[in-house]
Amino acid sequence: MPTSTSCNSQPVGETVGFLSTEDEVQPGNNGLKDQVQALKWIQKNIKYFGGNPDSVTLSGMSAGGASVHYHYLSPLSRGLFHRGISQSGTALSPWAMQEASLDKAKRLAVLMGCPSQSSRELVDCLKLRNGNQIAEAVTNFFVYDAIPFSPFGPVVEVNHKGAFLTEHPYNLLVDGKIADLPWITSVTESEGIYPAAFFANQIDQVDKEFEKIAPHILDFNYTISEVEIEYISRKIKKHYFKESVTLQEFIRLCGDRLFKIEADIAAKLQVAANKSPVYFYIMGYRGQHSFSELFLGTSDDIGVSHGDDVQYYLKTPLVVEDKLSEADEEMKSIFMQWILNFATFNEPKINGILWRPLQSKEILQVLYINKPRDIYMRVEEDLGFRSFWNQLSLKENKNLCNIRDEL
Repeated sequence: MPTSTSCNSQPVGETVGFLSTEDEVQPGNNGLKDQVQALKWIQKNIKYFGGNPDSVTLSGMSAGGASVHYHYLSPLSRGLFHRGISQSGTALSPWAMQEASLDKAKRLAVLMGCPSQSSRELVDCLKLRNGNQIAEAVTNFFVYDAIPFSPFGPVVEVNHKGAFLTEHPYNLLVDGKIADLPWITSVTESEGIYPAAFFANQIDQVDKEFEKIAPHILDFNYTISEVEIEYISRKIKKHYFKESVTLQEFIRLCGDRLFKIEADIAAKLQVAANKSPVYFYIMGYRGQHSFSELFLGTSDDIGVSHGDDVQYYLKTPLVVEDKLSEADEEMKSIFMQWILNFATFNEPKINGILWRPLQSKEILQVLYINKPRDIYMRVEEDLGFRSFWNQLSLKENKNLCNIRDEL
């Protein structure tokens, strides 16, 4: 039988697992290297649980989705899995690659009462601190409530033995230095409910302080100059909001920047680099329950939230406590069907529905899931207002503009 394993990331683990001093003392990406060790364990032991070591499927949502995609890019993961599913997160998501990791490591050291000039002394001292102390210190990195939501994360490591990643994901994708394996990626219609919902009762403040808040929420405060930050923030506000910031448009903005644009680019670059199929779906179905209830604290329908598709193949007791509705049960059956078929045959077949993989880097063909009996293929011409974001020239790596021009 096929084997599936999920990749997830937790807040405290992000700090311990992704601290980097940008040298060989603490190069970074320990969290991803731990996942590699787990995959090696699966290869050796899954047969004892009825699994097939030659048919391992990785799956993950949000940070987990980005983790899955990272394994396509790392030489350490070669041969350890055979296909993957990245929902609401890829290695190109702006929050999935960290900047200023050494500065953050030094700041954490100071907060913990540790030396910050020597990498060795810094790391040795932090090892003596307990997890609760570190978790408490990390709250100082939040500019607003849980923003940025990943102050520590994957980095491009210095060249050394055992490195997980030594080149930027964009460059690896463009150069075709990736595992040629089937891949599915996706977004939900209203991805930006996370993190926009946390500001639902502070929309007036977001409106008044947009130029100050936006760089942190939208994750571009480390990548461009202070002068450009203010200019770009104003352009973004003018584009998305007619007069003042509204929750619905703020949700759209967060979803576009944090999830949709780079999912589009990642899928197109992946299909250009691979012979294996690349599939894309958009979740437009909001069921009886939604993760927005967890994020917003109300059952009001504000769209299909980040994470909403997970409830149709995993237990989500924080969101769904009662029995699924008839329509939700039907959607659950559809998700279980395509996941099983993908894990078994490398093709996410759904009875009566043709789900085509992307044919070229020029066109984003997606499966749009509107309702259990309303699922169809369509072309996304400008997912996440990509044309607008492209002209902003957010230079998060030296080749980004050229790569976007190619697409």
